[in-house]
Amino acid sequence: MKRFVLGVLILAVAVVASLWGFAHLAGGRTDPFYLRFATPKQDSMILGTSRAAQGMRPEVMNEVLEGAGLFNFSFTVASSPYGKKYTECIRRKLSDTDAEGLFILTVDPWSVSSTSSDPNDESSFRENRSRIEIGEVSTHPNFEYLFDYFDGNYSEILTNRWVAPFQLHEDGWLEPRIPLSESARTSRREKKIAEYRELAKSYRRSSSRLASIEELVSLLSERGEVYLVRLPVSPEMRAIENEAFPGFDEEMVASSSKWGVPYLSMRDKSSDYGFTDGHHLDPDSAAAVSRFIAGWVRDQAS
Repeated sequence: MKRFVLGVLILAVAVVASLWGFAHLAGGRTDPFYLRFATPKQDSMILGTSRAAQGMRPEVMNEVLEGAGLFNFSFTVASSPYGKKYTECIRRKLSDTDAEGLFILTVDPWSVSSTSSDPNDESSFRENRSRIEIGEVSTHPNFEYLFDYFDGNYSEILTNRWVAPFQLHEDGWLEPRIPLSESARTSRREKKIAEYRELAKSYRRSSSRLASIEELVSLLSERGEVYLVRLPVSPEMRAIENEAFPGFDEEMVASSSKWGVPYLSMRDKSSDYGFTDGHHLDPDSAAAVSRFIAGWVRDQAS
């Protein structure tokens, strides 16, 4: 009997050790999200959707803003539009220190809009039951994420062969690793623009989401400096947004003044940068935009 119990214990220890070792293999090539939930809590963050996830590079910004320690905690338009769910996830990711932080909230019409018939019905918000509801956001390995939110095959973690053309960096920047020839860009842009023309038919401005930004600004202002930024997009995407959401920039100017935080709109800078698909900045332009925004933040603070 003792030998049986000992054997069971040895087997259990072996299984636990194997699981622990396997989970430690998860990282920036696991999927586009895992690493953001498997890194320490943060004092300073970049927030928003996939535009920010791919378009704002903390490494570049931290070079300009020495000691800023920015971390990109942006996800997608489906999982991290502004609302209570995203705010609570951000709250969980905030460090427990009293360090002075820096927070850059990227905004666009899609991140403050809803697809439900009642755009202010929070029970029908699209991010409900998404990854940002995860309870644990700062442990490695993050077993909760791997068990409940990982959509891929576990064999991909074991072999480090995630097939998607992205690399998620330790600072939260999602690097696209895709062909950047003009023909490849054109093909992706045509598909993305067609997709967003359709999306524009169902998205409606949500005053509830805008109120959530105000609440988030209030929360983060207690922890440091807060800035609002609208990233550039291609001329085609800008035209869709201007038609579907007229007056968005003017509303953000008024809101930022009301909330007491600076607002930078790069809406009219579309011809200055390159895009992978008309929606997301390419890596070189992401670096240039990040450097520009960091300089603007530095000038605001001086």
